[in-house]
Amino acid sequence: MNKNVFKEFSIEDWIKLVDINKAIVSELQLDKVLILILKNALDSIQAESGSLMLVSDDDKKVLKIVASVGIPKNISENTTVELGEGISGTVAETGKSILIEDIEKNPKFKKKNNDRYKTKSCIAVPLIFKKNIIGVFNINNKKDLQPFIKKDVMFSETLAQQAAIAIQNARLYRNLKEEKEKIGELNQELEESLMALSSYTEELYTFHDFTKNIFDKVVNYFDFEELVREIARLFISVETMTPSYVVLYFKEKDYRCIIDKNGVKTNTSLEKISVIDKISNYCIDNNESIRIPFEENRYNDLQKITTDHFSSVLCVPLFGKEGPFGTIMLLNSKRKKYQFDEKTRNLMSIFSLQVSTALSLFIALDEIMKKRVLENELKVASKIQKMFMPGKNPIIPGLEIAHVYIPTFQVGGDYIDFLWHDDQRISIALGDVAGKGVPAALIMALTKSAVKSNVSRYDSAKGLLDKINTELISEIEGHRFVTMIYSIYDWKTRTLRMAKAGHNPPLIFKKNGEILRINPQGLFLGMFRDCILKEENHIIDKDDIVVFYTDGVEDAVNEKGENFGLDRLKATIWENLDMTPEELKDLVVKKIRDFSGNAPQADDISIIIGKGVEYNNREIELKNHKAEINRLFNYLTKLLANSGIEGEDILFKVRLIVDEALCNAIEHGNRLDEKKTIKVTHELKGKKLILTIEDDGDGFEWKRKLLSENSVDIKSDRGRGIIILKELCDEFVYNSKGNNAKILISLENK
Repeated sequence: MNKNVFKEFSIEDWIKLVDINKAIVSELQLDKVLILILKNALDSIQAESGSLMLVSDDDKKVLKIVASVGIPKNISENTTVELGEGISGTVAETGKSILIEDIEKNPKFKKKNNDRYKTKSCIAVPLIFKKNIIGVFNINNKKDLQPFIKKDVMFSETLAQQAAIAIQNARLYRNLKEEKEKIGELNQELEESLMALSSYTEELYTFHDFTKNIFDKVVNYFDFEELVREIARLFISVETMTPSYVVLYFKEKDYRCIIDKNGVKTNTSLEKISVIDKISNYCIDNNESIRIPFEENRYNDLQKITTDHFSSVLCVPLFGKEGPFGTIMLLNSKRKKYQFDEKTRNLMSIFSLQVSTALSLFIALDEIMKKRVLENELKVASKIQKMFMPGKNPIIPGLEIAHVYIPTFQVGGDYIDFLWHDDQRISIALGDVAGKGVPAALIMALTKSAVKSNVSRYDSAKGLLDKINTELISEIEGHRFVTMIYSIYDWKTRTLRMAKAGHNPPLIFKKNGEILRINPQGLFLGMFRDCILKEENHIIDKDDIVVFYTDGVEDAVNEKGENFGLDRLKATIWENLDMTPEELKDLVVKKIRDFSGNAPQADDISIIIGKGVEYNNREIELKNHKAEINRLFNYLTKLLANSGIEGEDILFKVRLIVDEALCNAIEHGNRLDEKKTIKVTHELKGKKLILTIEDDGDGFEWKRKLLSENSVDIKSDRGRGIIILKELCDEFVYNSKGNNAKILISLENK
């Protein structure tokens, strides 16, 4: 069965197919089976008309309509199509389905009689039984006047597999019935044959009851081995067979279920299992049933090894869309002298088709359920991984940072982190775990933990990577490894100290036009005792840009199989040096997506972009969350300390003002809306700090608030912020809209 069916069909679609199959296999009259198949198909995909065409018994190169809905009687009774002629003939000749969205735009199949095709859309799928094409399934005119889609074709193909089996069963029943009627017209000498045929027909009815039970079990059982065991027990219950053992064998799974005459799952000797496997594999490889002993001079080798352990064997193949995939085997022990006859083999061949369909449907349902469970597990793993990734860009004096991480799957193996050593130095780490999915994500989490626990112990980038390599070697498998670029940025000296372990070399775009590709020596982590690491130092001046990235950027492919490559990345940055890191990051991602088009993402994509900026007159964008207050205050503390401005009283005053101003912006300006942001601009002039804080809100009448100071209830937890800011600040004023506050803070010790 096509694996794409698992992705396209819902559980409801599969249950609908099970219900249809139960309905059609319970009917033995061929005319009724044909119309039942057709009506169920049209109802399921909401079509108005259709027909079933079968290869003519008289001429195997001609198709005839044997059932129709919504087609005039004179057309359905008189229409024949030769193989290779028109849509139906082409499908019958090639064995491939045809979907036509607009028949008027298809010169090969354009119809003269447009009244029959109101939607100009139709589907034709082959009916295939044991790799032989027995007919064609035609469906026309969607009820909602829309064209048919790929899912409609896949549904029709799946139903056609079941329909072909039901048609062959009905034909067999019809032939048996006709034979019975002929025998009834003969003389008394044929009475014994007539009685045998009657018994044969009754057993056929019994097998159809079995089929209903099997499809009920498909819906009610959730374990493959339990379902197989129940199917085997059904054979034991047939009074006319009464085998000593029933065996269901599945070649690809290398699994066999052996049930004894009491319906109990049992084991047997290795010698007997070897015989069972040889007979089953012969049956599968040659696509035929086997009955041993056999009066003709066939299966001599198999008969020789069989008769040492069993008195008789009957084995029939189980069929899937790709051919035989297993067998059903009836065995009689040496003590039981009953031998299976040709009538039993024919009945077993019929029933094996029903078992094959039931098992195929079960496997399809099981795949859907497993996929849904896996999807839920991946969603949880994805949430956990996002917790490991930095949610915000660090605020670093003199360096503006932006980053992005786009996993190939829900869970990926790239690693990004920003960790402060102290007030002066911050680590910037970017890693890539070999592989994808959950295993890569687990190694990423291990790597992050190792970096975090060691970052404050090593002043050199090389030293830390050597330590991480030692820890990973003892933890991960030999075929796994991690590439990483690890750097330590000293914002006071603007120095970037960098080591690289088998990772893509970072790029530095200097403001003088030079482009540096930083490529210090170093092997990847987790495989070699010595990574042979080197370290380099580089100054990131104002307007210099540094770019870290994983190989998912260069290796991104388009529909022609071309790579995005290093040159396109360089050009994207070089042509837009005036952009902020956030803007550049978004632009690079857009360029990759535009280049890739509809081609799937080949690998995780991670990018970190840094740009040298002024220590003063810098704009910082904050999220609308109170946790940002600490981040801004810690950043301002570093700037003040760098200018020699310290003292608990001054820092307390700055902290109180920042608290009140940002709380006003978060709560009253942005109304606690986490989708909104706050922009902060700072400037340090001697002993004065100038802050501008702007929110995304609608503003307020700030002058009226300031003038109504005496009306504020000092006991209330609301309304005091503006009064506190007015008293603490040397200057405090809003713009006309009331969403941009300018604050002047004196930093003199009093």
